[in-house]
Parts: sequence; C-alpha cells; structure tokens
Amino acid sequence: MAPEVVGSNPIAHPNTLVRKRRAPQGFPMPDFVTVAQVGDLAPGEGRVVEVDGASIALFNVGGVFYALDNTCPHRGGPLGEGRVEGDTVTCPWHNWSFRLATGEHVATSKIKVACYPVRVVGTDVQVKVA
Repeated sequence: MAPEVVGSNPIAHPNTLVRKRRAPQGFPMPDFVTVAQVGDLAPGEGRVVEVDGASIALFNVGGVFYALDNTCPHRGGPLGEGRVEGDTVTCPWHNWSFRLATGEHVATSKIKVACYPVRVVGTDVQVKVA
C-alpha cells in the first residue's frame, strides 16, 4: 500500500514531501515506504522527504539512491539541500561533508548520520524507516 501524501512541511523546504503510512487494521506496517519516483530526482540531486515524522535526505548518484538522516549533527542543517559531489553530500550551512553510503563524516568516522536502506521497485524509490 502506498503512503498517503498529506502535503508539504511548512517548516522544511517547500519541496519536502510528507508521507504517512497506513496499514489495514490487524496488519503490520510495511518495512519499506515509497518516498519518490525514480524520475523525481536527477542524478546528482537530493531532496528532503518525511516519513512518519522522520526527516530523510534522499539522493540520486548516477542512478543509485541513498537515504540519510536529514539533520547535520553540527548545527542541524538540512543535508537534503546540500551539494552532492561524487559519493558525498556537503551540508549547506557549514560545509560538513558526509559519505552517502555510510553516513560517516569525511574527516572522521566518529561523526556519523543515520543511513536508511533504499530499494527501487519498478519506478518507486522506497526507504526502510523501521
């Protein structure tokens, strides 16, 4: 079952999609949630999506999709609005950079943001948030 798109988050970037999942009564929530379509993000682009209250930064790097926690641990900057270069994203606020595959800061593995598994099913880009 696809999540319901309920609008944009007024605090986040205006292109942030807010999605709430619903499972039929008596059924568990699905592990993966559709957050975008493959064509929604061009290679080298990022976007902020919200699923069940979690702000997630979604990136397309040469057709491979990555998902990280959207909040930079330095000062809370929006990583989904950052600059993508190769396998890293740089926070737009203070230039902290993180590896997309691991969430690790490029200078030290002691600083890390959460990563979420991503899969593509047909044209659906899905993230595992639970």
